Amino acid sequence: MKSPREKLLSKFGQKPRLILSEISKSAAAQSALNELLAQGAIRKFDAFYLSGHEPSVQTERARIAKLLETKPKLFRASFFLPKSRALKSLARSALAELVDERILLELPLHGKKSELLYIHRRHVTRGEPANQALGREATEQRILAAYRDGSTARQRRSIPIAEVIRRSGLAASEVRSWIVENGIPSLRVQLDEGDWASASEDERAAAIEQGGRQRLYIAIEP
Repeated sequence: MKSPREKLLSKFGQKPRLILSEISKSAAAQSALNELLAQGAIRKFDAFYLSGHEPSVQTERARIAKLLETKPKLFRASFFLPKSRALKSLARSALAELVDERILLELPLHGKKSELLYIHRRHVTRGEPANQALGREATEQRILAAYRDGSTARQRRSIPIAEVIRRSGLAASEVRSWIVENGIPSLRVQLDEGDWASASEDERAAAIEQGGRQRLYIAIEP
């Protein structure tokens, strides 16, 4: 027979996020919960999370970027900041990073009450071909600048293609098209496999097939 601790861990294994009402109120279950919290196996934010599945700045970045990417309009911060105080601090840090990296644009609104509005930069040129919106040369410069920044930050020559996409603020299709149509033929770009098993979903989605293998990393000659 499973112990209360084992039962609770099994429940979290099936559903990594549980609210208090989903956990038994028995003394044994509550004791097991407190023990797991003390050991760090369970984390508490707006709800209880199995360790490794809890919210972070990175998960909030992905949520906010995806939300604004699907809606071509300006939004107040209150639209995408969660109500939970614990999550709100993570979301504000994620928002600041997205603005710093020009993935989101931050625009001031002046009136009776000044505030900031946000929009995904992709919607600023929505519906226009990339070569018309930015120009082929400008697109290349943004990709090269994104690669240099990522390479410097990681202190590595080869970095994830997904990081170049994120830092450039361009659509994944634009960056991938440049790599395949310009970078590789010019011999300036070298793709590396990387470790597929440990790659994130974003890194796998950005991978480019070459020689029958999925390549996760990119190195660009200066």
